Amino acid sequence: MAKSPPTIRSFFEPVPSPSQSAHKGHLSPLQTTTAAIEGGLIEPKARTNTARLSPGQWRPRHDYEEVSIGELAPGPRRVSFTARVVNLYDDQNVHSKKSDSAKGCLKVLMKDDSALIQV
Repeated sequence: MAKSPPTIRSFFEPVPSPSQSAHKGHLSPLQTTTAAIEGGLIEPKARTNTARLSPGQWRPRHDYEEVSIGELAPGPRRVSFTARVVNLYDDQNVHSKKSDSAKGCLKVLMKDDSALIQV
């Protein structure tokens, strides 16, 4: 039996979500339709999800410029962007002849309103 590819949940710790009762009736029918059209990401909902992270979890040493994926340019600079994970690949193809070389590669395909990027 072939091994199934990993899901994104196998790489990251789950963040507990608020109870379902708190969200019942949270979105109007128009917002729900808009969410379906835009792939499910609604701006207030996105802010709520990122607000759940504790501010003490990670603090960068430097300031980062907030950009969209379409605004990325080659060269060194500190940037951050908010995007949706479209797909996750665990590339098991190893072409190196060295036995101690790295095995596998995790690739993440992400999308925002402007473009798509694979990291």
